[in-house]
Amino acid sequence: MTDEKQNFIKLFIEGKQQVLEKIYTKNFIGVEKYILKNNGTKADALDIFQEALLILYTGLKNGDLKIIAFDSYLFFTCKNLWIKKVTKNKVTESDLSTLVSDEVNTNTFELKERQWKLFEEKFNLLKEDCSTILKLMLQKTPYESIFKKLNLPNENAARQKVFKCKKKLFKLIKNDKRFNDLKDV
Repeated sequence: MTDEKQNFIKLFIEGKQQVLEKIYTKNFIGVEKYILKNNGTKADALDIFQEALLILYTGLKNGDLKIIAFDSYLFFTCKNLWIKKVTKNKVTESDLSTLVSDEVNTNTFELKERQWKLFEEKFNLLKEDCSTILKLMLQKTPYESIFKKLNLPNENAARQKVFKCKKKLFKLIKNDKRFNDLKDV
């Protein structure tokens, strides 16, 4: 873990306002979108987000938790908490008696975290124009807006650029020796 990441974690554990604001600014919107998309409310999103932060805080403070990618770990914690809450409500309503074991969820989460880490590493190797256009695409920015923001001639040029940049990113990921170990089974 880099010194910057260790310092970030230290400041998070200390409850520094600046770090907490950065975490909320960078991560809450994604969690909120996920929960709203999956039949939740803004209040649910805030509750889940705060619960996930508390889980991360407790785990990091006690030394029980080692995090490679804080943002992805936070998102997947929120996602798992929401799934657990929704599943719990459905189980109560429909009297289901079997649930996926925590061990499977943990293994899946660890795999997803390692996949995300590989993605982040390779994404950071892209040239600035590719990373910019892919970020816009991931934010679901319409092609019409992308071509205007990047001064491209038209929407087709934006689509072609997105395709080429995705292709470069996938090639970087697939050429990494860790790729085959990180495929979903």
